[in-house]
Amino acid sequence: MGRSTAGFSSAGFYMALITVSYINGGKEMINDKFTDVEQRVMENWHNGSEIKDDVNYDDPSSINIKFFRGLMKETAYHEAGHLVARMFTGLEFSHVQLVSIIPDKVTNGQMRCERPFTELYLEQVPMAQMQRSQGYSLLLELFAGYGSVMVIEQSECETLWEYFYEELYIDEEYYEDGSDLCRADRIAGILSRPHFSKDRILGMTAGWTLEMLKMPAVWNAVETIAEILISKGEITNENIEIFSDLRRTLNVPMVMKMPKWSRRIYGK
Repeated sequence: MGRSTAGFSSAGFYMALITVSYINGGKEMINDKFTDVEQRVMENWHNGSEIKDDVNYDDPSSINIKFFRGLMKETAYHEAGHLVARMFTGLEFSHVQLVSIIPDKVTNGQMRCERPFTELYLEQVPMAQMQRSQGYSLLLELFAGYGSVMVIEQSECETLWEYFYEELYIDEEYYEDGSDLCRADRIAGILSRPHFSKDRILGMTAGWTLEMLKMPAVWNAVETIAEILISKGEITNENIEIFSDLRRTLNVPMVMKMPKWSRRIYGK
């Protein structure tokens, strides 16, 4: 049993990678300026995607390495945001198995977790306070991906939802089953009450997410993990100590040790 927190997916990202990667009629990758990780990203994106017919492979002048690397960077920060949010809340952190920017058929990157019991069974949690604290922690994690990208883009939007609509132009693709926003929408729906609407919960926790990312120790952790992902492509938990060591090294603050955040998340 496992679950992935998916990075963004788009035909546009695919088109950029193919244009950057394959020249000479789309048959050969010959640019030796790419790192090993960049080569893996481009090869996986090409092999995994099902939309090849719309690409013009015959125009070497359209190669845009800077744009490609910018997209890789966004994916790395997106996934780093998810992981650091788990460090911050402590929710099922030990369940994380993989954080990767190597694309597949569905996503540009992912954070894969085993035994995601909290999200799967949130609706069945009998105690309202426990359900609320777990739901808020999940929402911080889901929003931290896009929130981290919003920060590195130096967006002038005041809220994450404004960023979604004004700069990402979110559409049905962003609400596909399993996407960050689809899952956030479901979780907020579970937590909602007649006096506390789903939209209010989404807006509140999105605001908390940006506040969390502004904390120097949190943002330093996001940057550090993003750099690791760009250089290595992925972080795995095959050695059980890797994530706990990373957590200690980065010294990410924890919700339970900060009174304001503890009151928000746990109601204490």
